Amino acid sequence: MFVYKSPSVDSFGEIGSTLKFAKRVLTVELGAIYSNKESREI
Repeated sequence: MFVYKSPSVDSFGEIGSTLKFAKRVLTVELGAIYSNKESREI
């Protein structure tokens, strides 16, 4: 994930929420990918 941080003081609140979201993204664990043989899609 890429996070863009603006140097503007006006966007301080948005920067905080974006960094909190990025921190939560780091804790996500993805399972294994499996093939759905009925629909022939991956």
